[in-house]
Amino acid sequence: MAETSEKQEFDQFVEKVKTLASMMQTPFEHEVTNAVLLLRRLLDEHSMAMLDLQLKNLAPDHGKTRADIVNEDISEVIFKHSTYELEGWLKTMIDEVTRIYGVKTVQDMYSSYLKLIGFPSHLAVVKFVIFYLRKYIETNIKKNGYTKESYIDEYVLELMHRIVQDIEEDVDLRATPQSKALYESKLLRLSAYINKHYTNRLRTSE
Repeated sequence: MAETSEKQEFDQFVEKVKTLASMMQTPFEHEVTNAVLLLRRLLDEHSMAMLDLQLKNLAPDHGKTRADIVNEDISEVIFKHSTYELEGWLKTMIDEVTRIYGVKTVQDMYSSYLKLIGFPSHLAVVKFVIFYLRKYIETNIKKNGYTKESYIDEYVLELMHRIVQDIEEDVDLRATPQSKALYESKLLRLSAYINKHYTNRLRTSE
């Protein structure tokens, strides 16, 4: 029963992600950045809701705090292009998006493919954001007539700076001791997973 409830919660979460992410199909930057911010809020709310659900399924004398209960499995997704095929601006965008949503990127030195590693809910958000944000950026590169790599890189760096700043300010305003502890606990588990499975054979983006 508990597994079914958690699966239902996750499926509902993914549907909400799809709805919010679709709001990024707009020519207006403020609407894109607002959707990205709302997705981070949704992710944080989902994480806390899943934690509450997990705590309810434990015995009353489990003796653990909210920060200790993180039993989600960590997943891996291979980005569909080799890192050698990624434009510089796209790699920059992916690095920033994964960072603000608590996902790690690793580049396997043998296959040259970029892997996204994180908890399922974080990966669900990241995949949609990368997809729609890439389309938005490519549309604006074409619309503005950018052809020089330096112009494109500068545009994307400035855009990502604005997006990251908005999200970090919003997260700080909403932060509670419980949400901070949960987020830090997930990052620690993610780092431990990467160190265990990938040390000495790939380059990691922090």
